Amino acid sequence: MAYQKGMETKTKILKGSKKLFLTEGFTKSTFKKIGEYLNINSNLITYYFSNKKTLAKYVLIDFFDAERNLVDQYIKETYSPMLTYAIRNRIHYQILADNPNILNFYSEAVSAGLLHNIFNQIPYIKKMYSDFFAYYDVKKEYEDSYFIYLELGSEREILLHFKPEMYNDETFIRFITSIFPLLVGIPNTVVLEELKQSKLICSNLNLSQFTF
Repeated sequence: MAYQKGMETKTKILKGSKKLFLTEGFTKSTFKKIGEYLNINSNLITYYFSNKKTLAKYVLIDFFDAERNLVDQYIKETYSPMLTYAIRNRIHYQILADNPNILNFYSEAVSAGLLHNIFNQIPYIKKMYSDFFAYYDVKKEYEDSYFIYLELGSEREILLHFKPEMYNDETFIRFITSIFPLLVGIPNTVVLEELKQSKLICSNLNLSQFTF
């Protein structure tokens, strides 16, 4: 009984903090504000989550789970890693472009370095990268985490310097989606062909299916 009540409280805190993170942003949200919003003592939040970054990481993992649920509707097991990666990128940036509150929270989280610590906790993200090396028989000279850090660094700069309305631009998608594959040695012809195919697959993208 006590365990169930504890899980219910933890879930309540996560849901409440998610709403505040999306409306107030990561920086402005505090344990005090979350406690006031949920009508609970902020010390109770600290009991379950040691600090705000830890709490935000759980919310980010929830975001990636929701993103994957949508991505899974547009990919097939027979798709190559490059095609899957391109589809995921299109959907990822479309979600951010169409949801200013999510974009604001996500941008702050990236700038705060929160994603570096959680990508290894998201199996589908790790698999997406590691599949490149196995499928294309690319010699891997560095750990997967090196490429993840590079990708996150690129995304951080994009979020800082590119306006959301550009996220739907084909030149932008081609640029951001080509960095990692070309770096690990995927032929440019393969990258361009899979980008072309991913555009067709995502032509009827329905973001109403995205629930976060």
